[in-house]
Amino acid sequence: MAREVLKTHDLAFCSRPTLHGQRKLSYNRLDLAFAPYNESWREKRKLCVVHLFNPNRVQQFRPTREDEVSRMIQKISKSVAASKPVNLSELLMSMTSSIICRLAFGKGNEKTP
Repeated sequence: MAREVLKTHDLAFCSRPTLHGQRKLSYNRLDLAFAPYNESWREKRKLCVVHLFNPNRVQQFRPTREDEVSRMIQKISKSVAASKPVNLSELLMSMTSSIICRLAFGKGNEKTP
């Protein structure tokens, strides 16, 4: 049964079902995660593999990721030392957006207190 689904009828089963929430989050399924399997999806995937997920590229951005994680850990340590609650969702969102901005725009590479 699994062989038939994965080999013979793979194109019929490869796309995810369409849900209303996914359409809202993914600009009507235009992103890579929720897009139906077709030529457009294959082109997007190829661009991501070549330009974003390339091992050399990932290693090139390692110092930026490590620096932002270090900053987040420092913020957590300061909050814990002051007995303040830590909102991890907020910190993770901030760290992620900082990494993206630094990589996309090349800003924020200088050390700030």
